[in-house]
Amino acid sequence: MAKYGFIIIVAVCVLAQGCSTLPNSTSISEAETAAAVASGQFYTVRMETNGGQAQVVQQPIEGAMTLQDALLQSGATKKFRNMQVDLYRTNSNTGDSIKMAIEYEPKTKSVPVEQDYALHPGDRILVRPRETKPLDEFMKAFGGA
Repeated sequence: MAKYGFIIIVAVCVLAQGCSTLPNSTSISEAETAAAVASGQFYTVRMETNGGQAQVVQQPIEGAMTLQDALLQSGATKKFRNMQVDLYRTNSNTGDSIKMAIEYEPKTKSVPVEQDYALHPGDRILVRPRETKPLDEFMKAFGGA
């Protein structure tokens, strides 16, 4: 039950503030959001800034959604030019959380096809600005590490 505590708190906060906290709220009604939360068919995107502030967006999973869909719908692709993305998925057998680091390509504003995973209920996506140095970009351009 403790592992669901965070999800329940986020769901209550989102529902208490209404759908105005969700992007594209015209396509998702409060009843649909409440039903998705109640059934566990939702994902969460946490967008952190360098200033330590975070915005949490929770959306229902509609059909066959992927990680790229979640980044678009949450507004992360508009908020961050270059970002570091981690997908956290709970193993249903053990209850352990599995972290999957995702490579985001700022030029195409997308994740690679091989990492564009289908969303599962309860997936948590952490988005932060990527901290790269000019030397890192220079080395990457020449095939370095």
